Amino acid sequence: MNAADGERVAMVLEEVGYKKATSEKTADILVAVACSVRQKAVDRLWGKLQGWKKIKAKRNLTTILTGCVLPKDQKTLATEFDLYLDVKNIHKLKDQLASLPSPIFNNLNKKALTRWQDDLSVPPLRSDKLRALVPIMTGCNAFCSYCAVPFTRGRERSRNVADILNEGEELVMKKNYKEITLLGQIINKYRVELRPEDEVAISKWLKKYPPTEMAKQLLADPIYVEKKQLIFPLLLALLDSLPKKWWLRFMSSHPYWFNDTLVEVVAQSEHIPHLFHLPLQAGSNNVLKSMLRPYTIEQYRDAIKKIRSRLPDSALTTDIIVGFCGETKKDFAESEKVFKEFGYVMAYIARFSPRPHSAAWKLPDTLSWDEKGAREASLEKILRATAKNHNEKHLDEIMTVLPINHKKTADGYFLGKNSDNVTVSFKAGKLPNDFISVKIERAEPFGLYGSIVV
Repeated sequence: MNAADGERVAMVLEEVGYKKATSEKTADILVAVACSVRQKAVDRLWGKLQGWKKIKAKRNLTTILTGCVLPKDQKTLATEFDLYLDVKNIHKLKDQLASLPSPIFNNLNKKALTRWQDDLSVPPLRSDKLRALVPIMTGCNAFCSYCAVPFTRGRERSRNVADILNEGEELVMKKNYKEITLLGQIINKYRVELRPEDEVAISKWLKKYPPTEMAKQLLADPIYVEKKQLIFPLLLALLDSLPKKWWLRFMSSHPYWFNDTLVEVVAQSEHIPHLFHLPLQAGSNNVLKSMLRPYTIEQYRDAIKKIRSRLPDSALTTDIIVGFCGETKKDFAESEKVFKEFGYVMAYIARFSPRPHSAAWKLPDTLSWDEKGAREASLEKILRATAKNHNEKHLDEIMTVLPINHKKTADGYFLGKNSDNVTVSFKAGKLPNDFISVKIERAEPFGLYGSIVV
């Protein structure tokens, strides 16, 4: 989501007459798209500021702060930047730039500037020619006790259907993108009331791109027909009808709103890889309750069973927090147990750090940072084993891979991603802007190695 915000900031800057600098050392403007999920990210931003101050002492430099910034951090960080911009106001950035008393804005292009309705309507200046990030909603209404998102991004807002379909069509059919990742804090809660222009857009879409069987079923559902609402599985099914060879990904789903319909759309899809990112956050019901997560570990297990019974080859990734307030050794042992059980391919493991304004801010942080680190290391050890076990199943397989850059690593490999989003390192001569076939020769916990097959 932060990367997608950065692409929208870049579009505004380009429209007013600027181009991307080659490095921080040569830039006239530096924009920090901040993250408040962990304290570590905030600390890293303070570290960056020290280097930027040295640059500012020698020449003109404008620094801008946006992204997920908690009110507490705004008070201290905002004074260190020339401009603070609420992430929900990216579409207003050009007006803010024009008000800055800086020499670099003397020639600001103030004529014929686009006026966007909101932050999600700002088109991105994409940094990748093959893989596109497409936010379809932002904000969150869940208020998990550890989380800052409702206080930085606000309540849930979903983009209208017409804009998403238009963007998807342009990326796949006109610009030949090979991968689209739909983004949302709880993406499976995407639901919009259909506007007349959305119904027109869908009608035109169905004439151009014959609907899949799943799309037909969902278009006949009372939610669509009678309530005039479009839900996330139907959006996926409509986008899936775009032809060509490409991948459609989405993240992040929430276990509480996960259902059979979503699994069935993926199962019948031509373009959606069998990969599910389903945040666990804790393996103990006691901790989940304290986190205000509205599901039990038994309900989470049922969601996994739905996936694996319908799609036995599916890969699973997750998020988990260790050392949450009051987490006992027994609670953590339950997290270790389910981590082994679910066999994740990748997991984003975070030591708990209290976020101001969240409910957990008032709870006693009972564990030391070192103890949290030990628990993090324990889960990482389990993850390395389950991930390697999954990856070893691909040995000697010729798999489809999408390159992620066109520069070789220090040891002479190109890098790509397979359908499970696992990094694949391979040797090749000239690299095409397209999918390639790679024969897998070696499997590691977090990567596969092989040779391109011509």
